[in-house]
Amino acid sequence: FTNLKGEATFIDIGAYIGDSAVYANSFSKVKNIIAVEPVPDNIKFLRKNLSENKIKKALVIDKAVSESKGRKSIYIYKDETIASFIKTPESSGRVLVSTITLSDLIKLVKTKVILLKCDIEGGEYGLLLHTPLKALLKINRLIKSVKLKTFKSIAKKNIFTIINTLLADKYSLSKKPIVKL
Repeated sequence: FTNLKGEATFIDIGAYIGDSAVYANSFSKVKNIIAVEPVPDNIKFLRKNLSENKIKKALVIDKAVSESKGRKSIYIYKDETIASFIKTPESSGRVLVSTITLSDLIKLVKTKVILLKCDIEGGEYGLLLHTPLKALLKINRLIKSVKLKTFKSIAKKNIFTIINTLLADKYSLSKKPIVKL
């Protein structure tokens, strides 16, 4: 979030309860926040956290981000706060949700700088792979939280394909932990 060249929009895909949105709000150059979350219980807490922190510049979108618009099943984990398009042994049920594309989210942005946090429990690879290059090139910074257990059901080469593609396109990668509030 530091050294931003101009006003920025923070797109938080997999916003959970809004912890990253609250953190992003603390930076003066972040002028807009788009928080995207498909899990109904999380959306309640997300809206509550934004309200209690008096964050008025956030738009909450209660959808999942996918490679196509429409409706799609997400698998809810046993703790009922995490969901994924990928069925795992930790899945306890599924819910049909509305979806939006990353390209459509980017069209909502009015600033020149876009920060993207993408934490969608193993769905990042497919999302980035199926998003048109024209849309991806508008993203100035990509923040990805990797939970290795999430990737157990995905071939190991997928994450390396993403990393190599990002590095080839001059993105820098960091192992810095995200500050937890």
